[in-house]
Amino acid sequence: MGQHDMSKSPHSGGDPVHAGGIPFRHRRLHPLSTMRAAVRHHWTTVLGAGALAALVIAVDPRKVLAAFDQADLKLLVLMIPCAFAIYAFRSITWWIELQFLRLGVSFADAVVVTFISQLFVFLPGGDLWRVPIVRTQVSVPVEAGIITGAVVFDDLLYFFVLTLIMGVTMGSSLLLIIGFAALLVPQCIVFGILLSKRVFTFLSEAVLRWKALSRFSPYVRSIGPTFRMLAQPRLIVQVMCIDAVAAGCAVLLFYLGLAAVHANVSFGHTAAVYAFGQVSSNYTVIPGALGVYEGLMTALIAVQGVSPALAAVGALLYRAANDVLMAVVGLAVALITGHLHTLAEREESAREGEETDTHTTQDA
Repeated sequence: MGQHDMSKSPHSGGDPVHAGGIPFRHRRLHPLSTMRAAVRHHWTTVLGAGALAALVIAVDPRKVLAAFDQADLKLLVLMIPCAFAIYAFRSITWWIELQFLRLGVSFADAVVVTFISQLFVFLPGGDLWRVPIVRTQVSVPVEAGIITGAVVFDDLLYFFVLTLIMGVTMGSSLLLIIGFAALLVPQCIVFGILLSKRVFTFLSEAVLRWKALSRFSPYVRSIGPTFRMLAQPRLIVQVMCIDAVAAGCAVLLFYLGLAAVHANVSFGHTAAVYAFGQVSSNYTVIPGALGVYEGLMTALIAVQGVSPALAAVGALLYRAANDVLMAVVGLAVALITGHLHTLAEREESAREGEETDTHTTQDA
């Protein structure tokens, strides 16, 4: 299968799927122009950072600093291997899925892809940054749409496992029961759409009639077939079992963050709240649910009688270990493996593609 000439989405900078096709050029830009361009391309990330700052101000910065100062160092250290474990197990499920698709990606390469993709957690696209990385590693040419479908399958199954964990641990809380139903029903609808060839084709073609989305057609059309190819009972059971371990590590990471600041919350309730917050906050357009996740988790934990400052710091510690630390690890892996320059070229090419599209639209 040939390589697509891909362009940039008009809605986000550095689109991971639409990369390539335009020569890479170095341009001299005024620092202020560069800053304005960065804000324009990544406005959703800036919005998330603003929401996070607002949360800290709302719960009192002095109390937040005091909670950080009194955090248990031993528990903070334990968070590090826990964060690594999450992505080690996510790497295994990713490798199993790629092996099933016969893309010729080794386990080591799957680990590299998983960790490097964390470098872009605060950029639009999220896990779709795996697409250009995988395409540099596969032994045979492969359509980006197939990898995109694999990413969708991987993430949907992981979120489904988190939702089931919430169902097991939520107890009799009416609020959590309503939240569980609010998460489960849409996921079942999405699964039904993806598993039905006729329904998926009808809906995808209807969506792709919009001119702004027409450029995504090769990728959107591939999601359904790839999902159905992967949706084999044996594979689903394998992936869900490993995802359950990864999700358990994620819950433990959040629990350690709360315990480190001496927030008295049971592990079971932590699991239910974490699962609800993690899945629901990912419905937002903000990359990594920055600011949204912290605010939601602070509110849900504070309802249990925990100080809002302690709840906020617990969420921030989770973010620091799960996202910031893993982004640093991803950067190190990208530097060691030589992927950073390739991804920088794709980022620049995508931005130039947007400028070309903008000028073409204006001329028209």
